[in-house]
Amino acid sequence: MGYYSSFEVVETDIPDILEVLTNFEEQYSWGSPGWEQYDGQVRGYDCAKWYGWLTDLQQLAYAYPNNFLIILRYGEESPDMSRAIVKNGTVIEQFPNISWPE
Repeated sequence: MGYYSSFEVVETDIPDILEVLTNFEEQYSWGSPGWEQYDGQVRGYDCAKWYGWLTDLQQLAYAYPNNFLIILRYGEESPDMSRAIVKNGTVIEQFPNISWPE
């Protein structure tokens, strides 16, 4: 049994990011969710078992070393979430700090 996540582009300066992600998905056979633009937001149109998302995004970082991209990942079990920052030819995954107020 696999683990599903949904993905959403938060911010980028890569022109035509929807087309870029779709082309990369086809070229590298990503297990990504497929991409759509809705209300000006680019996101995966389905949850996916995209286990190698950080490795795959590294290919995008190599292709666009002077651009940046921030993608959020929401796992199927709350509060599993992280974001990938693609910038300067590298990919970094960050996790939020979740805390209760005192």
